[in-house]
Amino acid sequence: MMITADIAAPESVGVYNNAGTWALWNTTTDSADIVGFGWADTMPIVGDWNGDGVTDVGIYNNAGNNFLLKTNSSYDVIGLGWTGTTPVVGDWNGDGADEVGVYDNAGTWALWNTTTDSADIVGFGWADTMPIVGDWNLDGASDVGIYNNAGNNFLLKTNSSYDVIGLGWTGTTPVVGIWNSDHAWLGSVAYYLMLLETDFDDISVAMANNNYARLSTVGQKIIEHTQKAFEDNSQYIVSPMFQEAQSEWSLALADFENVGKYTITLANDLKNNHDSYENVAVWLTYLDSAIHHMNRAAELVSNN
Repeated sequence: MMITADIAAPESVGVYNNAGTWALWNTTTDSADIVGFGWADTMPIVGDWNGDGVTDVGIYNNAGNNFLLKTNSSYDVIGLGWTGTTPVVGDWNGDGADEVGVYDNAGTWALWNTTTDSADIVGFGWADTMPIVGDWNLDGASDVGIYNNAGNNFLLKTNSSYDVIGLGWTGTTPVVGIWNSDHAWLGSVAYYLMLLETDFDDISVAMANNNYARLSTVGQKIIEHTQKAFEDNSQYIVSPMFQEAQSEWSLALADFENVGKYTITLANDLKNNHDSYENVAVWLTYLDSAIHHMNRAAELVSNN
C-alpha cells in the first residue's frame, strides 16, 4: 500500500577530494563512511538516482563529458555535456528520482530524460549566468533558473514565463534551500510518511508469513514514528495558508498511532490463533481515517 509522497529527508554532509575518495558523515556513528568512487580531476555530484530516498554519489568527468552515477554494485554512464558546461542535478519529471543535466553558462540546458535515454534541450538564460535548480512551485519536479551576476538577480523559470528576484551584490554566490517554516514542515511530513510507508510494507510481509513477532515490532515502530512526528509537527509555526493542512496532518498522525496500537493487538491475536474480526475492523477504520486526513492535507497543500 502506497501512502507516501516524494520526500526530502534530513540531510547530512560529506566531502570529496576530487580524486576518487568520499568521506560521508554518518549521524548514527558520528563518524565518516569512506567511499571510493572517481578519479583525479572529476567533479562530485550527488542525487537520489533510484528514488529510494537515499542520496547516492556520482562524478562528472570533464575530460570525457560524461557522468558516472554509482549504483549498488556498479555504476551507470551517461554521456552528456561539452567543453565549458556545468553539471546540474534535479528531478526533472517529478518521479521521485534525480536525473543529471548540464548548463553551458550561456542559456542552454541539456536535461537527461530517463524515458528516452536522451537529453531534453531547454533554452533559458544568457552568457555569463550561473545555473540554479529547485522546486519553485512545490509540484515535486525540479525547475531551472539562473543567477545573473551582472544584475544581482535571479530568474526562475515557470511554466509559461519566469519570475525575477532582485537579490545579491558583487562577489556573492547563489544558493538554493528551504529557508522558511512552511517548506521545512513539508519536508518533515514527507520524511515521516516515508518511514510509515516502510512500516506498512513490513506489515504486509509479516502478515504474509504469519510472523506475529515481526508484526508486533512493526506496530511499536509505527507508534514511535507517529509520536516523533507529533513532536516534530509541533515545532513548526506555518503560515495561515498551511495551518488547516497541518491540522489535518495531526489528525492523520493520531489515527496512525492507533493503527500501530491495533497492529500489536492483531499480532497477539495471531500469536494466540485467535480470529478477532472486531479488532481487524477497528484497525481498518483507523487506517481509512488516517488516509482520509492525509489526503485532505495533501489536497490543501496542493491548492496553495
